[in-house]
Amino acid sequence: MVSTISIALSFNEKHLHIKFFLALSILLCADGVSASPDSTLRSSPVQSPKTQHLQTTNSSSVQSPQSTKQAKKKEPEKTLSEAEKKAAYSALKALHLRSPIDGFDLNRIKGAYYEKRGQDQHNAADFVVERNTPVHAVTKGKIAKLFLSKAGGITIYLFDPSERFVFYYAHLEKYADGLEEGKTVQRGEIIGYVGTSGNAPPDSPHLHFSIGVLDQSKKWWDAVEVDPYEVLSDK
Repeated sequence: MVSTISIALSFNEKHLHIKFFLALSILLCADGVSASPDSTLRSSPVQSPKTQHLQTTNSSSVQSPQSTKQAKKKEPEKTLSEAEKKAAYSALKALHLRSPIDGFDLNRIKGAYYEKRGQDQHNAADFVVERNTPVHAVTKGKIAKLFLSKAGGITIYLFDPSERFVFYYAHLEKYADGLEEGKTVQRGEIIGYVGTSGNAPPDSPHLHFSIGVLDQSKKWWDAVEVDPYEVLSDK
């Protein structure tokens, strides 16, 4: 009789343990927690570095450099007075500049300076020739900057000996061998080759060429352009 009671109690004890375990499991599942050791990691989604980056950059509290730049008030465009313009043309004529492209008919760039490119004036001349046509230094001077830009592509900024003027060459295919910043080049020396780098149409190789008047800061990117046709032509 005692043995029968002991067995019954043992059975009931086990039965209660099973019920307790089942009840605990149901409670845990209802709370959305897994019973495995890594349940904490799996209960919260893991972000990849890319996802984190997108969430950071899309936050309204974070501004990209571009948006910050756009938020600033646009500075007025630099201009030359009529007297300054006349003096600049006179000084440029005295340099006896040559064409950046051999044998090019300069009448083809007449008026190109005043053409519109979107909402802006062109302020340059396009020498449309075959790809890899040699590009020459229009005067003796110093290579102020070799620069790769989204719009201009492979570019060259050349200063005249007085560093009063800067000559800008853009959309190049490549530089001439050995060209480097600070190098002194001679008038007529090949410094690059015509291409379509930057935003130039891939089927329209040309040299984008401009002449700029520098101020005392000598910033190669911040000059006031004058008409290359008026400077280079004999008229």
